[in-house]
Amino acid sequence: MLPPVQRHRTAINRSGLSRPFQYLARHGFLDGGRRVLDYGCGRGGDLELLRTNNIQAEGWDPHYAPDQPLAPADVVNLGFVINVVEDPQERGEALSRAFGLAGTVLAVSAMLGRDSFFDAGRSFEDGIITSRDTFQKYYTQTELKDYIESVLQAEAIAVGPGVFFVFKDKGAEQRFLLRRQERVWSGSAVAHLLTCRREITPRTGRTARILPDELIEALGARALSLGREPRTDDLPEELLQAVVRETRTLGRAMRQVWERFDPVLLEQAATSRADGLLVYLALNIFNKRQDQKTMPEQTRRDIRYFFRTIKAAQEAALALLFSAGRPENILDACRQAASDGLGWMDGEHSLTIHSSLLDRLPAVLRVYAGCASRLFGDVTIADLLKFHIHSGKFTLLMVDDFFGRPVPELKCRVKIKLRTQDIDIFEHTDEQYRSLVYLKSRFMHPDMDGYEEQKAFDDRLRAMPGLDLSRYGPKPEEFWRVVHLP
Repeated sequence: MLPPVQRHRTAINRSGLSRPFQYLARHGFLDGGRRVLDYGCGRGGDLELLRTNNIQAEGWDPHYAPDQPLAPADVVNLGFVINVVEDPQERGEALSRAFGLAGTVLAVSAMLGRDSFFDAGRSFEDGIITSRDTFQKYYTQTELKDYIESVLQAEAIAVGPGVFFVFKDKGAEQRFLLRRQERVWSGSAVAHLLTCRREITPRTGRTARILPDELIEALGARALSLGREPRTDDLPEELLQAVVRETRTLGRAMRQVWERFDPVLLEQAATSRADGLLVYLALNIFNKRQDQKTMPEQTRRDIRYFFRTIKAAQEAALALLFSAGRPENILDACRQAASDGLGWMDGEHSLTIHSSLLDRLPAVLRVYAGCASRLFGDVTIADLLKFHIHSGKFTLLMVDDFFGRPVPELKCRVKIKLRTQDIDIFEHTDEQYRSLVYLKSRFMHPDMDGYEEQKAFDDRLRAMPGLDLSRYGPKPEEFWRVVHLP
């Protein structure tokens, strides 16, 4: 007879935020303006860190905090709870209760595993009993999504391996999905506003008041993020008041912005914004989300600005989605990306890029990656992304310190099979599976920090006699016998 399950032994002391809270923070749900409930908070490590950062957070746990109230909150986290509950009925009740308490979003996470994990314990119910008398139910990514959706009758959106968001607020869900496709303009692009100065011919008849640099930068940054000139209701109240004090009207202020930097930047931003909206709509179609009522008003306004009508935009998005299923279109887009310096093509087999370049790719490749995100979550947590042109696969490569090492080591590889809706995870930590990432400048863009130094290093590697870097290159031990780095 098996001993009683000791659920509380699965709780661990944390020195940093747990994975689901990291994803909540990354996507802006821990901004201090929302109340947070940690359902099954364990020893309370996450709560302590959240409160230290002025986030209103409460927690409940049946063992460590049973007397704390289970009150509704904007954001609820059910972190690694359902995988340690051995009773299937109780497991579903915990998931339903946590969702019932969420005002905006519920984060659900559980342990992912493979068949080999079942060798680590004794079979019990639909999981195993470990050597510490704890229960573990291991899921695949697809199984976890299906389970959450079957219990809650709501869509579970993958944000990472073993982590899903389920939205109670459908407007918040649409804003979240749109942000995923919006290009975030870097500080270097905004700084360009102040470096591309033009000679301004003084206007006769009156003295124009010149805007301070900080207002020029703020207005230009807002225009780049929108892909169009902002309207008064697109600006934060404080910024709008500052503009009115200086020039009385937004139109006058924007004329000064265009006098100070190259308008080509806005054209590029407009193209990127329109592509982002198409990708957003295409993935909504892919995920069977087409209810316009839940679409934020500003999103509808932007769609009409770029495409005239929402119907026209949806038709273009549907065509884009279908094009992502045609290898010839993926091949053309990969060639275009490679010619723009965005990654490296391996013949006509694949394109590999650094994940930070994803939002600069042609829209059809962003849709391709978005379809993979539906299964896996945020694919940009990987260092490298590989688009397989003909096989309908998408691979994530996680390496050790990509930017810090000239020849980083591969740690984990995730292969997402879009046609079969399946995921394979391969760990590369065992000695027999260790491999290095060679010639990494191929996956970088020339405007990325460190590119020139890496390119010079890679050129020296290519010139070394007896070093064959074709295909996957030599085994690590063979490489280090030839190459000695300081």
